[in-house]
Amino acid sequence: MGMAFNEPTDVHDAFLTAVTSRDLDAVTALYTGDGLALDLTGRPCRGHAEIRAMFDGFVSSMRTMTGATRRIHVVGDLALSSANWSGTFVAGDGTVQHGSGVTAEVLRRGVDGRWRMVIDDPSFL
Repeated sequence: MGMAFNEPTDVHDAFLTAVTSRDLDAVTALYTGDGLALDLTGRPCRGHAEIRAMFDGFVSSMRTMTGATRRIHVVGDLALSSANWSGTFVAGDGTVQHGSGVTAEVLRRGVDGRWRMVIDDPSFL
């Protein structure tokens, strides 16, 4: 894994790097083992196995993705973060579709000093 994500501000950049390079190990490593990630339809995926499977489908349909951190609030070993994102995806019928959203994440600093997502909602409006 190239990025250490030792600061909560590193997590969004690490996520974009991992997703756009289609590195499922790096994407999965950004989540706690008990993490919850919602897919773009709002379906919850819990734990590394489900999160990895969700992102396997996501990155295979993705053409482009960009994003930027909006805000991060830190209290001790917890952080609340938010980012803007946009991307183009190939739908099941072969059409290219555009998506965008505002995220919300709860991050927790582990005993190794790394920040990981505990909760990740890509469309928190």
